Amino acid sequence: MKKSTLALSAALVVTNAAWLYAFIDAGVSYSYLADSYHHAKATATQAIALLPVVAKPGVSRASVLAVAKLGRQVMKFSRRTG
Repeated sequence: MKKSTLALSAALVVTNAAWLYAFIDAGVSYSYLADSYHHAKATATQAIALLPVVAKPGVSRASVLAVAKLGRQVMKFSRRTG
């Protein structure tokens, strides 16, 4: 009786540790997933904001860079407020 109780207690501790590890791993994975999503969304937003400028014929490199920098500042501002 005592051996079976000890074995079951050890199994309970091991399975609880495994569940705890799985729970923490899922939380960390979700955090990285959310960060990756926000980064991809910001990159896509900046690329879409550049389209009207890049589509103009004869646009200079300086004007493209100015719009890209402006878009990056707008994204930082909107990310803080929203």
